Amino acid sequence: MIASCLPLLEFAPLRPAVRVDGEKLSTRLRVVRVALALCLWMTSDAHAQDVGDGTSALPGLVAMRVAAERDVGFALRLTTGYAYTQSAIFAPGPHHRIPACFALSGQATRWLGFGLALSGHGDFHPDDGRGPDRGFVGSGTFEVRATPRITDHVTLGGAFAMQTAGGASPSVVLGATSFELGALATFRARDVRIGLEAGYRIDRSANAIARAAIYRTGDLLALGYSSYDSLMLRVGVDYRRRDFEAFGEFVADPLLGTGRPSLAATLVRASLGARAYPNPRLQLELALGFAFVAPAPIRNDAPRLPVQPRFTLGLSATYRYGRTPTGAPLDATSNSREEATDEATRTLDGSVVDANGAPLVDAHLVVTVDDARLEGFTDADGRFRITSVPLGAGTIRVEATGHLPLERTFGRDETSLGGGAFQLVEGTPGGALRGLVRDFEARAVVATIRVEPGGFTTTASSEGAFVLDLPSGRYRVTIEAVGFLMQEREVDLRTGEVTILNVDLRESR
Repeated sequence: MIASCLPLLEFAPLRPAVRVDGEKLSTRLRVVRVALALCLWMTSDAHAQDVGDGTSALPGLVAMRVAAERDVGFALRLTTGYAYTQSAIFAPGPHHRIPACFALSGQATRWLGFGLALSGHGDFHPDDGRGPDRGFVGSGTFEVRATPRITDHVTLGGAFAMQTAGGASPSVVLGATSFELGALATFRARDVRIGLEAGYRIDRSANAIARAAIYRTGDLLALGYSSYDSLMLRVGVDYRRRDFEAFGEFVADPLLGTGRPSLAATLVRASLGARAYPNPRLQLELALGFAFVAPAPIRNDAPRLPVQPRFTLGLSATYRYGRTPTGAPLDATSNSREEATDEATRTLDGSVVDANGAPLVDAHLVVTVDDARLEGFTDADGRFRITSVPLGAGTIRVEATGHLPLERTFGRDETSLGGGAFQLVEGTPGGALRGLVRDFEARAVVATIRVEPGGFTTTASSEGAFVLDLPSGRYRVTIEAVGFLMQEREVDLRTGEVTILNVDLRESR
């Protein structure tokens, strides 16, 4: 993609007017061309598919939360796997862990979500002189996340979470509830997203252990409770292309407070993973995690220190169901129409695809009927459903980054706009075609304007005005209206220019 942009950047203004070192100039020009091509590549196609769901069934990687919008609805997620923890001081030998997590999330709006996760793990400890040991640890986490999209390339937001802890399982100690507050930022460039998270954790989990002396060292290691607050510093990179996603993250949680251990004991982790999407609702994930920490002393008479497994393998499945803000079901096979609650309104539905028939995600739609204007976006299947549309003829305009806009009219009683009603062609508008349609008495005419080649269509407003953004080139324009003779014109559009086409229609006899 970058290479295809380079020839376009070899323009004359970069050639020197004075004699300089040819080899140095050539190198500098190559650097400039690569940098400009990279900028063009990053700023195109900003509506690529977004990051998948993390452990809490909200947008995320493994430990890291990601700022991203979601369609209104809910999701279910199941996670299991295997983890290995190396020997710790006073807890020698390998420790094995089988984790499990059930998470349920809901989206109230595209930018506001809630999550509830019930997690636990079974731990198997080696002989510590009192024989082998095993146990089960459980906890619950509730999270609220607000992540509005600021621009096509930037999403910002925040998250608040509270996590319960207990002693003997199952149990919950309210005084051991911990709290997290984080700030999130995501930067998108085509199919790549870079995420940042920074926050603070008030950790009171150690309060769940009333009498540490009754616990064996392996159990204390398995609990993972902490006597110290911590910062949350996380960065991640995600790549998603249609039905495949790959990601990586780096997490550091420096411990805070009096008597905290050295930075060598700071929890530092890295994870790599991949996701597959057999259909728009189902997400399958495989993730590997690695912890980089010095062996920590696990003692009954010492402050609690959280110890992360040295190696983790996670397997998960997420099932998402819901509706978009305009009410469109995420199911690609669904095209049902609900009756409007108001007799004076209706629902419009359809889909948007590219030139190859692939669905376009997050395409922007604007419906205009008389003075009413409604907006919506396509879902993961390229489908849309816009409710509360007033009765009457109107226009619907579709725009998607990297594609030419398309506009068409619909009738008074029309509801379904068809499975492939909108097929957008890749390209960048070159110029604008504007004009007025009137009769021979200078009265406005609501006419249909068709432009070929390309099949571009629009309808003049009640004042007879129309506008179309088109690539530069030569076109044949057909103007039609009921009760008037059809008229054809030819126009030349040039990049960056506005071409005016005013038409007077003769009434038919």
